[in-house]
Amino acid sequence: MREVYLNIDKLFDTPLSFSIGKQHICYGDQVFDGGEDGFMGAKLSYGSDKFGLDLFSYRLEEGGGTDSIGTNIGTEVPDDWNLHGLWATAKLMDSKVTVSPYGFLRVRGDDKPMWLGLRSDGSPMNGLNYAAEFTTMMGKNEDIDPAIDYKGMHYMGRLGYTLPSMPLTVGAGYVSFTGDDDATTKENELYESPTWGPYTFGFYKDWPGFGPAHLLRTACGFSLLKPESDMVTNLNVINGNVGYNSGPLTIRADFFNYAKNEADDEKDMGNEIALMLKYNYKDTITFGATGGYWTPGKYFSGEDAMLGGYLWTAIAVSYTHLRAHET
Repeated sequence: MREVYLNIDKLFDTPLSFSIGKQHICYGDQVFDGGEDGFMGAKLSYGSDKFGLDLFSYRLEEGGGTDSIGTNIGTEVPDDWNLHGLWATAKLMDSKVTVSPYGFLRVRGDDKPMWLGLRSDGSPMNGLNYAAEFTTMMGKNEDIDPAIDYKGMHYMGRLGYTLPSMPLTVGAGYVSFTGDDDATTKENELYESPTWGPYTFGFYKDWPGFGPAHLLRTACGFSLLKPESDMVTNLNVINGNVGYNSGPLTIRADFFNYAKNEADDEKDMGNEIALMLKYNYKDTITFGATGGYWTPGKYFSGEDAMLGGYLWTAIAVSYTHLRAHET
């Protein structure tokens, strides 16, 4: 089952709620289960008009259980992989702006990286929207000898402005994941996400990731922010975009510049120009198409330009709508 969980609201007539089972999670742009199978775990939440808090513990991988059946691993059973954390949200300016401090601890044996971060997003004035986030990693990996300290960092900023009396939006974005410096043998500066899931970049094209051509060079088209994902980690992204939105129709053009933060020689990964068209029919089904043309930089010495994209549909049916029909 992809999701099966129990949720109890207003515990003891308080703003507390509790959920347990297997469910999807997504905090910000990087703490994401991928939208597929969800994670098994439990969450205690507090929510009011001004403040919210989630305390949770999720099992990302059942290393000592069914995950090992039939794998011929012998007598050595791999450790379970768990993520514990909190995500707080303060609502400011009549809930037009949110500020979210957070912290995570991921445990697998003696590998215990931690994340501390701060995120803010919202629309403080008419037509303007933004998102900004900073995350730093710490903790140790003592599963290897000698032990290594985690020192990775993540920076993100997005800004969009819709012109007055016009369905036209201009925007820009910047995302950076630090890479490992080979000169520091006892430190690992490579940034990775707590769940090794896809980096969403705001789901601007109803799918996680940056430009569509870049996405199709990642593993399984998922933009996974995990150590071995060379196309996503140790990455610096600059984005500019122009969008048109009128009723059910959305058109957006993007420019992406990709570069490595740490590289032996050349860091320039190249540029991508992308276009997206999306149409929503009666708030129920969405049809979309997106494509990008990527001109490789010197990091990809001798490679040809790449064209990549995809078509999609998405259907949304609300629970309230179903109950109305049942009645």
